[in-house]
Amino acid sequence: MTTTEKGKFYERGIEFYIRQNPKIYFDNTNVEWNVKVKGNSGVLHQIDILLTTGEKLVLVECKNHQKKIGYDVVAKLDSIVQDIPNTSGVIYSVNGFSSDAEQYAKEKNIELISMSIEDIIFQGCNLAFKKCLPNLEDPPQKYWVIMEQFGNTTTGSYQLFYGNKIFLFTDK
Repeated sequence: MTTTEKGKFYERGIEFYIRQNPKIYFDNTNVEWNVKVKGNSGVLHQIDILLTTGEKLVLVECKNHQKKIGYDVVAKLDSIVQDIPNTSGVIYSVNGFSSDAEQYAKEKNIELISMSIEDIIFQGCNLAFKKCLPNLEDPPQKYWVIMEQFGNTTTGSYQLFYGNKIFLFTDK
C-alpha cells in the first residue's frame, strides 16, 4: 500500500467512525470526505473531512504518519481555520503528536485526537453494530447471523473484509 493509499484509508476510516457517531461534534452533522472550501483569502483549501451543521464548520485533518505529528501540521490547519469563517479544527493521528504540536493546538483551540486504525475499526464497528443489533433488554426476535461452522457446531468466528467493507458477525 502506498503512502497516499494509507492516508486515504485512514481518512475513510475516520469518516466511517464519525458517521457512526455524528453527534460527536454537534447535532445534525453533515459529513463530507475530501472537499475543497474557499476561504476569505480566495484560496481553495482541501479538507480531509468537513463536518457542517447550519453555519458551523469543523475541519478535520487525518494523518497516518509513522511519526508523531509536529507543530507545522497544526499551524497549517490553524491558518485554514482563520481563513474560513465559523470554523474549528480537529486533527486525528495514528501516532500521536509532538509536545510542540500539543502546546500550539491548546493555545489555538484545535482538538488533537490519537486514534489507531484498530481503534477506528473497533469503535466504528461497535457503534454500527449497536444501531443494527438488538439491546439485551429487547424481547427475543429472529435475527440472521453469518458465522463459521465446523461440523455441527459454530465456532463463533466472523470475517471482516476491508475491500468491500462488509462486516460479518456472529451475535451481539
